[in-house]
Amino acid sequence: MARFAAVVLGLLFAAIYGPAAAFGTPLVYEYRVKHPTYGNIGTYTNIIERSGDDVRVQTIVRIAVKVFGATLYREEADRIELWKDGRLVYFHGTTKKNGKHLEVTGEARGDQFVIAGPEGTFLAPADVQPPNPWSIDCLKSDSMMSSVSGKVYPARIAPGGEETVTIDGQPHRTRKFEVDTDRPHVIWFDEHGIPVMLQSIERGDPVRLTLTSYPENVNLAAVPQP
Repeated sequence: MARFAAVVLGLLFAAIYGPAAAFGTPLVYEYRVKHPTYGNIGTYTNIIERSGDDVRVQTIVRIAVKVFGATLYREEADRIELWKDGRLVYFHGTTKKNGKHLEVTGEARGDQFVIAGPEGTFLAPADVQPPNPWSIDCLKSDSMMSSVSGKVYPARIAPGGEETVTIDGQPHRTRKFEVDTDRPHVIWFDEHGIPVMLQSIERGDPVRLTLTSYPENVNLAAVPQP
């Protein structure tokens, strides 16, 4: 099954990008996930590959909440986003929460983005964003899709001022943005447009994702600017 899925995805890449598409060196953003009660509970990683104006984003989420060795909650997610000329053209995500498997698939069709998930089929605007702010361009849309249910929510974005965030012992000047969608989110982008810290409210608790180290292979010319 895994081999079959890889073949299908490869054919999709070829259909969208063409047989000669060559992606550059991946840009990796790895975040430490911290819960206010349980401390560090896992990692959230974005692997970003570019080919001209085309982008492929792979997201890997590994979370486990443990108390005295017992696992209270476990979540594993693997997602793929394909972008072409700044538009999301394909999305596929699988999420396993405490053993429950959830799958969401979406693709661009004309002036809409069609999403199929465990709660049905949803039609979204062409500029819909997944809940994965790997680029500051995510702030340009007023709609966001759920990577777990496939539902589409309005997104209201407001600037939250400037703050200094410490990453790997080094201070970084950032601009904070508050995103109100299915639940409140906060994103801190540095002066190069890199999301150095993220926060969302999960079951009433603020869960924070902090970049573990500033990427060494950042090509600032390829990073969307604020």
